[in-house]
Amino acid sequence: MSLPAIIDLTQYYVSLLRPIFAGRKYIYVAEIDAIAVRAESEMAALGVEDMLFLVGNKGTSTYSIPPDLRIYSLNTTGVNMVKAAQRFEQAITDLPNEVEIQIDDWDRKRTARWITPAMLREFEIISGRKKYGRRKPSWVAFEDKTTIDSFWKSLGVNYPSSQVINLRDPNIKRVNNSLDKGEGTVWSADNRDGNHGGTIGVRRVTSEADFISVQKELKKMANKVRISSFTEGIPLSIHGINFEDKTIAFRPIELITLRYRDSCEFLWGGCSSTFDPPLKDREYMQELAYTTGRALNREVGYLGPFSIDGILSESGFVPTELNCRLSGGFSTLTNGLTNFPLAPLCWTVMENEKLDYQARKLGTALLDWADSNRFCGGRVITNKSFDTVNQLLLTRDGSEFREVRDKETPTATLTYGPSPMGGIVFFQSLIDEDQQNQPTAPEVVRAIRFADATIDTDFGPLECATPTHN
Repeated sequence: MSLPAIIDLTQYYVSLLRPIFAGRKYIYVAEIDAIAVRAESEMAALGVEDMLFLVGNKGTSTYSIPPDLRIYSLNTTGVNMVKAAQRFEQAITDLPNEVEIQIDDWDRKRTARWITPAMLREFEIISGRKKYGRRKPSWVAFEDKTTIDSFWKSLGVNYPSSQVINLRDPNIKRVNNSLDKGEGTVWSADNRDGNHGGTIGVRRVTSEADFISVQKELKKMANKVRISSFTEGIPLSIHGINFEDKTIAFRPIELITLRYRDSCEFLWGGCSSTFDPPLKDREYMQELAYTTGRALNREVGYLGPFSIDGILSESGFVPTELNCRLSGGFSTLTNGLTNFPLAPLCWTVMENEKLDYQARKLGTALLDWADSNRFCGGRVITNKSFDTVNQLLLTRDGSEFREVRDKETPTATLTYGPSPMGGIVFFQSLIDEDQQNQPTAPEVVRAIRFADATIDTDFGPLECATPTHN
């Protein structure tokens, strides 16, 4: 039996990238320390001379971090994903003197570059060292949800009805009511205080009380909002990579976006790949990625990874945002592909290194891998703090999860531990016949109910999207 094409290609890309990275020192910047083990292995395969890690805080992983890794934790925290990211980004641009001294002692020739898989904010220098894999300001600007609809309009793409308005505009209530088609509206904050993700700057308004509270709350982080008609359907994303002469696109990824019953907020639950939309919608999403990639290259010279988030509605897929970076869904696409240097490959593309990328082969091989290696699971941030990493083995008992008994075979795991926001809960399930081609969000809701009952998290009743499209 032959190996998957991407396995055969892995050594090709390792050899292709080695001349770029070999013999150099790199400062690897990441919000949690748990990423260090894989990053060190990945970069060692590319022949780097040495690595130093700057991290925000402890993370959760089922493997231990080797004591010989050079890791400096800045102990940053935040009440949510965006606040934690912002505090970490502030900390790495104003490092403590003792950390600066350690970096200078480690890199006396000051030739090291710094790298990161992804950050919301973009800046060039850390501790006097330049970033490798830089994003131009014109690339980052596409992440503003209050301006992206004009881009979709220029491409002739259908998107939810919307209007951008200042939060202090006296006409805002009239605008909100005009866009409410019976299921409420969705408000998305601008990027006044920086890029945001994980649904942090997004709210659903369905009542007068919602309107008042959301307007007051979003004023704390934004000047303007995009008010859109609420669109029911499965949240999905399509990912691509822009090369100089070609755009490649992958398969749809489910964005697990849960709804509180008693709040205007959404709960970000991570990414999954069990769900298969109808073929015509998959092909439409892929074509949208090709069209978007070409337009990004034409308009701002964009090179590198990107993702288009949106909703698979009754009338098909409609985009709601665009992220020009290595967003979280790429790790779902490469589930189980432990040795492939995707992030370093994307950095070289962003830097416009003139290499033989074999983009067509790469696109086909990664797509085949993603279709054949699905991931069923999710993750949620909790304000409840955990000091250690723990894992529970689960099985389904009717419509709910419970811990396995005696010699029962587990069908799912619940792993929980520390995060810069307090705690994090990871859920992963085997893909049985009932789960094939189905959304993962209902399974994540079941797992959260189990977590509330068993480890004292306090998420409360949650709902997920209703499929509307066949």
